[in-house]
Amino acid sequence: MTAPLRWPITAGRVRAIGVLREADRTVAAESVATLSLIESKRFLAALRKPFTPNAALRRALKRGNELGIEVTFSIEELEAKRHDRKGFDCGEELLNQYLRR
Repeated sequence: MTAPLRWPITAGRVRAIGVLREADRTVAAESVATLSLIESKRFLAALRKPFTPNAALRRALKRGNELGIEVTFSIEELEAKRHDRKGFDCGEELLNQYLRR
């Protein structure tokens, strides 16, 4: 036996889903950063070095685990209002310089 649909599928909902998918594609296409050759080399060199969490991040991860919080990492665009670029330090000076700009 098939479970009943909660919401009927209407032409309006189908159009709304299509619009949302197109909006996602547009945002993804416009969120691309183009690096110069030297910036690309620096970025790739920094990625080759394994990530090691600093002491503050290790404490935060431990605390999150104690609270039962699943910790995930994501890559997002740096925004001046939300991210302190001047105080950023990942331990890789070339990447620090790039991200502080």
